[in-house]
Amino acid sequence: IESLNLGGNRCLASSHGAHFAALSLADLAHLRHLALHSCRLPAAVLSRGLTQLLVRSSALRSLNLAGNELGTAQELASALGRNHSLRVLSLRACGISTTEHIAHALRSNATLTALDLSHNPLRPCAAFASAVAHHPSLHELNLSECSISPRHASALLLALAANTALRTLILSGNPLPDDADALPRLVRSNAALEALYYGAPAANPRHASTAHAPLHGATPLPSECEHLTGPIPGLGAALASNRSLRTLVLHGH
Repeated sequence: IESLNLGGNRCLASSHGAHFAALSLADLAHLRHLALHSCRLPAAVLSRGLTQLLVRSSALRSLNLAGNELGTAQELASALGRNHSLRVLSLRACGISTTEHIAHALRSNATLTALDLSHNPLRPCAAFASAVAHHPSLHELNLSECSISPRHASALLLALAANTALRTLILSGNPLPDDADALPRLVRSNAALEALYYGAPAANPRHASTAHAPLHGATPLPSECEHLTGPIPGLGAALASNRSLRTLVLHGH
């Protein structure tokens, strides 16, 4: 089996289903695409099955865990740091409240190209901003609707100003940074970013239920974001000098 989609199967939440899944997943050495979104996975599957799969597998390319309660995602992040094959990871709406462990994983992982952390009540730490900024292969990052504070938004944007890998950054539904120069500086200094979304829902719903759909190409839909108000001094001048951006969404600002 190379592709397995068990998304939406709540039977995995039972003790019997969890035991079966934990034992089976750990032995799927040739699996390339795995979708377990909205399965209400218990801790047993994560600790025994998925973590072992991530550590052992050299074939897995995409993993969709959207809609499962992961808490701090510590065990998953630890396994991710030791994985050298995964390209696409969706942790959308997983109840993740801290980026500390994800940041540690990103410092060790060098293969991930797309990461979806949208709809999590995140508190991005400085280590996360640094890990994303220095990650060599991360092309797409979705942090939409994550309740990121203006201060943390500033830290992330300023850290990404010198990044050369990221192509798509989705910060839709989050407040603008409290540092007025953070967004203009990103636009002015980053020569790699091609798409920036700030103020509208970002990801097409199909990405939350597709095993290996890339984040790229998601079409934002209009939305009122009352917290996106006020001027952004210097943004016009920054856009005039930018040569990489192809898509900029500031809807509701």
